[in-house]
Amino acid sequence: MSNTRIDYLYRDADNYKQDHTCVVTGAITEEQKAIVLDSLDDGESRRCRMRIWHDTSYLTDRDKLMIDRGLARDGYHSLRFSFVYTPEEREQNRQMSMMSNSMHQERWHQICVQDAVRRSDAMHPVMEEISKQFVCYQYDKGQSLRYDDLSWDLFFWCNDFSSTFRGSGLPDRDYSYFTLNFNRQHDLDKQDEIRCKMLELLKSKYADWPNLDIANQHRAFPDEPKIQAAVKAALPIVLNYPCQYGNMVGKVVQTTEGYFFKKKYARKYGYRLDDLDLLEIYWNMPKVESVLEVCHA
Repeated sequence: MSNTRIDYLYRDADNYKQDHTCVVTGAITEEQKAIVLDSLDDGESRRCRMRIWHDTSYLTDRDKLMIDRGLARDGYHSLRFSFVYTPEEREQNRQMSMMSNSMHQERWHQICVQDAVRRSDAMHPVMEEISKQFVCYQYDKGQSLRYDDLSWDLFFWCNDFSSTFRGSGLPDRDYSYFTLNFNRQHDLDKQDEIRCKMLELLKSKYADWPNLDIANQHRAFPDEPKIQAAVKAALPIVLNYPCQYGNMVGKVVQTTEGYFFKKKYARKYGYRLDDLDLLEIYWNMPKVESVLEVCHA
């Protein structure tokens, strides 16, 4: 019996793209094709109302440079889950806030408490769904897990209402904003596998929910062996030629305490350099061939 392979492209609001393939048992019929096509918004795509996006704001210029040079990997620090208001809800909130001055303070407080509970209650099932498929450290208060082993997938964190809404009298957790960090005992490929599986799960359950906002927070993971190899190959040139550090001209010197940059004409003081400082100095030197081929050999 023949099967049907379906190739499709996922693209989020920030134009982050990812190809996917799925195989359906049996040959797809014309009737089934029509059902799929009828579900599309414009005949070609279906808009996912929840927002999944990539936050690269935590990557420094140095992180991006190391990633571009192949000396670090662009990975993921965590996923952030937030309840966000739709434009219509924001307008309703604005109108309600304009009425707050004419409203009894106790009544206004009650409305705010009800909305806080609504947002938390709406997000709690999302975390509950995730916990059914993945082992989440710290989510189940009765669960006994060791932090430093491979038995769990994701580290759960959220605030309590005592922090997010003081004076509300609400107990327990506020699920309207929570984060899931990856287990650092897993390698980066395993972490990304967990991330992709979880996002596929959420897209299958909550794609049409406009209040759900999921941020993929990026992080640079240095490849220390490659960095050490690059520094070793660069040092003979860096130590023997004039160079520039920031806007200063001078030279790199080696002492028993490490490597330092000394400005031209400086007699005593210098600037301590780490491995990445040395590499940036090397990369900025004119007419010097790259040592990255040495590192990758």
